[in-house]
Amino acid sequence: AARRALELARHDGNPMTLSAALDAVEASEIDEGNVNAAIASVMERLALLDRLPVGRLGDFERCDTLVMATECFIRAGDFGRAAIYAEQLGRVGSEQRAPGAGQERLVTTRFLTGEWDGCLDAGRLLVATWEANGRPQAGFLVEALACVAVVQTLRGDPAVDTSWAMCDELMCNHPSPYRAVFVAACRADAALAAGRAGEALRILDEIALTGWFATIAAAVKAEAAVRCGDPRAGDLLTEAHGLAEGDAYAKAILLRAEGNLADAQAAFAELPCPYQEARTALERGGTYAEGAQTTLVALGLRRSDGPKANVRGARA
Repeated sequence: AARRALELARHDGNPMTLSAALDAVEASEIDEGNVNAAIASVMERLALLDRLPVGRLGDFERCDTLVMATECFIRAGDFGRAAIYAEQLGRVGSEQRAPGAGQERLVTTRFLTGEWDGCLDAGRLLVATWEANGRPQAGFLVEALACVAVVQTLRGDPAVDTSWAMCDELMCNHPSPYRAVFVAACRADAALAAGRAGEALRILDEIALTGWFATIAAAVKAEAAVRCGDPRAGDLLTEAHGLAEGDAYAKAILLRAEGNLADAQAAFAELPCPYQEARTALERGGTYAEGAQTTLVALGLRRSDGPKANVRGARA
């Protein structure tokens, strides 16, 4: 039905109608796991931005296009491109005098690309706007708050409990299986970084891996299984590889889980994802680990070689 509507919209030529039809198609493509096709659709939508009408409806369509562009490139593991569209989205929100608009994508992309101070700044604005509006149901904030909570966890910030509590509140009031998977993957990866592979595996064992973020969660679960010597590790790696098609981030995690550290580090660098790149470099040791320490300190983390370290590089 979505593809038939797209054919009709192409014939009609109205940019609003065509953009809406492409939106329906790209959502279907993402649900089907066809990330490359979804990106092709969203690129076609982006080409329509200058043709959209001025006014409320056109502004909404511009914002939605940038949201979907950000989401598609996050899903593909192209964090640099995702950040470009998230920053554009944030500027559109400012121009429309809606200070919180688009901030949730800024939080997520800044987290992934290692701009952690900017991630927390955007997170504070996001929470302030949400609270000023009476803390309404807003499930779309969950991923951003989870990213904030991971940064706070890794930095040892006591505000982390408040951030996780807000995540839980939003998920309780607005249940969403795919957002629950993202939050579980964040919690598990933070535990894995601290050397608690068994805890990471338990977190992901307790949830069905479904939706957009199943690829990332399956990869983290497989890595946790490898590190704690779980007998399911081989099967979980195979399952995760089957899901990871089109997701460069999940593939990089699996390279690291399998001990292919040089390729994993290069893959994380290409995304870019400095935090995961540094974690991988720590495992390689030597001069790679020395460079990783510099990155981790720049991210606001303690050095990983002391008794209070919050990122471990050694394999369990």
